[in-house]
Amino acid sequence: MWPKSRTTPLETQVAGDWAYERGNITETVTPKSGKPLERSLKYLAILNRQADGAWKIHLDIDNSNL
Repeated sequence: MWPKSRTTPLETQVAGDWAYERGNITETVTPKSGKPLERSLKYLAILNRQADGAWKIHLDIDNSNL
């Protein structure tokens, strides 16, 4: 089962055809039996603008806040 997640961007910067975004993610996983489990993460994504103007993720990393 995929977790439900909520993404909260904290900072976004654009420099030409490159950009980065950093923020927080909260995920909740509900097992078939038992209580929902929640975890908190931080992330950083680097994006590159394509020739057609679309932004695509070039690199992405996240880490647990635990």
